[in-house]
Amino acid sequence: MTKFWTLFRELFKQKSKPAYIVFLIQVAVALVTLFITATTTPNFKSAQMFGNKIPWLPAWILMYIVIFLMYSFIADFAYLLLTAWKNEKINCSQTWRLVPMSDGKIYLCNTLSSFCSFIYLVIMQSIVGLIGCLIAYASSNGIRKAIAYALHQEAVVDHWADVNIGDFLVLILFMILLGLFWYVIISFLHFTSRAIVDFLPMMSNKFIVFVIRAIVLIVIVYLVIWAMNMFGEIYSNPWFFKDSSFASSFMPETIELLIFDLIFGAANYALIDKFVEAKQNN
Repeated sequence: MTKFWTLFRELFKQKSKPAYIVFLIQVAVALVTLFITATTTPNFKSAQMFGNKIPWLPAWILMYIVIFLMYSFIADFAYLLLTAWKNEKINCSQTWRLVPMSDGKIYLCNTLSSFCSFIYLVIMQSIVGLIGCLIAYASSNGIRKAIAYALHQEAVVDHWADVNIGDFLVLILFMILLGLFWYVIISFLHFTSRAIVDFLPMMSNKFIVFVIRAIVLIVIVYLVIWAMNMFGEIYSNPWFFKDSSFASSFMPETIELLIFDLIFGAANYALIDKFVEAKQNN
């Protein structure tokens, strides 16, 4: 167990470095976008929320936070691509496979460190959003009045007492399983292709690799459409967790995703232990 966590910490440190880079690029791009918006939009020196006038500085801070969080989707996707590529380099690296652990445990450590570094990036983005909102809230009486009005309306009109925490937890669980599935399915595609090419005759392996890739692509497209429909539902009803039907209707899909993660993860564990050979100079 000590060896596992030692390797995990080392891999996490390596994957945190590109997380910092992606985060800083997102901060810079959001600043540039804010500057362009501020210089090209008429009457950008102030804003209003629920009829309350907001001074220019808090308005700019709020606008920056909105822009920054919008760019999070692009930054997170870029980081998922980057760490998936890094994952597969490490999985087949002769150097990393010399670590005194089974290849399957190295794979688990590699996958979990990538996922945790992604969560770390999301946490950094969330902290920026939280700090920006707190600064804007503290610096503007108009924002405080607007938020108080909004909370009062929600409490009186939309009944915060009906909030269902279980629905929110189901959404968090789904997001975690979806992030894990990204790394698991990419490794599955890589491992099966490598194993087929290495152990089957040349004439048959090309067709089987094509079939495997087609199946994986279908599964990915299915889950992407599935996730987009879910996010579309949440976007159309941002207070979904006040509807007790959400968790009960969405729980089967969450369980299905958990089963996918376990099946493909177990297959990856077996493939890298038995069939996937390391490469030199990685």
